[in-house]
Amino acid sequence: MNRFLIGLSSLFCLVACSGTDVPVGEASAGTSGSASGGASGASGNAGASAVGGAATSGAGGSAQDPRSQALSYASKDIACSVDNDCCVVVDSCLDTGYLVGQGDRATVRALLDGASMDRCLACIPPPIQVSCEAGKCVAKEVTDDSLATNEVKGQLRSDHCGALDLDAPMKDAGSQFGCGVAPH
Repeated sequence: MNRFLIGLSSLFCLVACSGTDVPVGEASAGTSGSASGGASGASGNAGASAVGGAATSGAGGSAQDPRSQALSYASKDIACSVDNDCCVVVDSCLDTGYLVGQGDRATVRALLDGASMDRCLACIPPPIQVSCEAGKCVAKEVTDDSLATNEVKGQLRSDHCGALDLDAPMKDAGSQFGCGVAPH
């Protein structure tokens, strides 16, 4: 009888003490749309996904914010052949931009679209010019955009690939840029 009670209590402990890192029921509560991190790409986050702004588990089983996943694609080490291989994707809520490759642009856009919009900033992202220099993508902040037309100014502050027609002074912007972000 004691063996039976010990075995039964061990079974209850096993069931009660077990857990999971997967949130249940949170991801679809009142949201629409989803974004998938997809296969590894530049980040190595196979299986990670963001649904309706909720952080979900990645390959390692730990919760990841869609913005952290988006940042993992940003790099100053993106190989390119032409300017259009290089892109800027802008998080309109946090007014932050990311230098990414053309192949990762849609994934990063989907991750940012799926991120929480609860605490957005009220600032204007910097105007960013992207180009391919010596086989690597480069992002440069336009320091005097007064030389640009309003159309070009808007394009420099939003998602775009390749260099825009502009002759203005610029400085290195790194791979992540925007309000309160130090160049990376």
